[in-house]
Amino acid sequence: MNHHLDHRRARRIKASVIAASLLGTCGAAVGAGQATASIRSHQRAHVTISFLNVGATPQVLDYFNQTVIPRFEKLNPDISVQMSTVAWGSSFTKLETGIVAGTADDVFVMGNIFLPTLASKHGLYPLTKFVKNWPEAKRLNHAALQAGVWRNTQYAVPFDLDVRGLIYNAAMLKKAGIAKAPTTWAQYQDDGAKLVQKNGSQVSVEGVDWAIDNSVGLAQTFNLLVNEAGGSLFRNEKNGGAVFTGNSAAGTKALNYLVSFYKDGISSTNFQDIGSAPPPIALGQAAMEMNNAGAFAEAAPNVLPELHMTAPLAMNASSKPVGEEFVNKLGIYSKTKYPKQAWQFVKFLYTPWVLSKWDRLLGEAPPEPRLANTPGWKSGPLHQMILNEKYAHVFPVELQSTIIDEDITSIVGDAIYQKTSVPQALAQMKTELTPLLKP
Repeated sequence: MNHHLDHRRARRIKASVIAASLLGTCGAAVGAGQATASIRSHQRAHVTISFLNVGATPQVLDYFNQTVIPRFEKLNPDISVQMSTVAWGSSFTKLETGIVAGTADDVFVMGNIFLPTLASKHGLYPLTKFVKNWPEAKRLNHAALQAGVWRNTQYAVPFDLDVRGLIYNAAMLKKAGIAKAPTTWAQYQDDGAKLVQKNGSQVSVEGVDWAIDNSVGLAQTFNLLVNEAGGSLFRNEKNGGAVFTGNSAAGTKALNYLVSFYKDGISSTNFQDIGSAPPPIALGQAAMEMNNAGAFAEAAPNVLPELHMTAPLAMNASSKPVGEEFVNKLGIYSKTKYPKQAWQFVKFLYTPWVLSKWDRLLGEAPPEPRLANTPGWKSGPLHQMILNEKYAHVFPVELQSTIIDEDITSIVGDAIYQKTSVPQALAQMKTELTPLLKP
C-alpha cells in the first residue's frame, strides 16, 4: 500500500479502428454471417467504465495504459475504460466520499480493511451471482476469496496477497560483519545497532526501518509484533463484537520493542515512506525492513543486487516465525450503471498473463496458487514471499477497521515520537477502541 501518483488517462477505440475491424484488412471480403455479427456487436450501446487503480506504481500504470486496457478494449469494442489512481493513504476517503456523493468509480481496488465499512454503507455491488458462475473462483485461494465476503454476500474478489517478510541489504550486513540475516527479535535489534550509520548525531542510514507512512503502516507493524509476541489485537465475541486485547502482556512487549529502536537511535522518525517515492530500504537508506517484495521493484539500480528477502522474525529462539498478510481486493460500485460491463473488466484482470504481471509489478503474491509455478515466481524475492505465506496471519478486519487502524497508527506514532509513554499509549488504545468494537 505504498505509492501516490494522481493520474487519469482515458482510453478510447477510434472510429477508424472500429471501421477497420468491421471491413477487414487489405480489402479482404467479409462473409455475410460475420458482417451481420460484427454489425450487431457494434450496434450495442458503447459504454465507458471508470477504474480506480489504488496504489498503482508508475510501472503498473504504464502496464495498464499500454497493454492491459488496450487489449481489453480490443476484445470488447463496446466498452472503454478510464483509469485513475490515488495513494493508499487517501484511498479510503476517496472511496467513501465517492460512495456518499454517488460519484464512485465503477470498478476499484480496495485494501484489506475497507470491505466491512464500504459494504455496510451499501457502496458495494453484490457479486455472489457473478462469482457463482465464474470458473476462476474455484482456482483462487479459498481464504482470500472468503475475505471478500461480508454477512454471507460476496462483495469483492482478491487480486493480490500482501505477504510480509524480512528484507535486508546483504552488502550492508557483510560490511558490518554480520554473516546471515537475523531470525529473532534480539538478533534484529543487535544487528540493527551494528548497521545504523550516523553523521554526528543524525542517522544517515537506519539499521531498521519500521514503515512510518501517511497511511496505517504503524498499525500494521504493531499488529505484526503483537502476533510475534504470542498475542492478538482483538478477541471476537459471540455477539458479533470484539474486545481490544492489544494492551496485554504481548502488546506491552511489542510496543516497548518498537519504541526502543527509536530511543536507541537504530531507527529514525526522519525516514518515512511518503508514498510518492520508494521506501527507505529501496534507496539504500535502511539496512533492514519488514515488508513485501514491492521494494525490489522500486529499488535503485545500485541497491537492487544487494536486497534479499527471508522469513519473518520469531520473538525468540524457542518460538516460530510469524508474518502478516493483507488481502487486497477488487470491488464494483453498488450504483454503477454498467454492472455487467464492470464485471467483464474484472474477469479480464484475472487472465493469467494479466494478473501474474500485475502482482509481480506490485511485489505481492498472486491469489491463484497455480501462478506461483509460472515464470517470474519460481525464484528470488517473489518466490520467498510465497514461501512466507505459511507464516502469515491475516490482518484482523472489524466493522470499524479504518477508524481503528487510524487510531492505532496515531497512538503508536505518539509513543515512537516519545510524546507519550508505552503504558499511556496502550491505555489510550483500550479507551478509544472499545466503543468502536461494539456490535
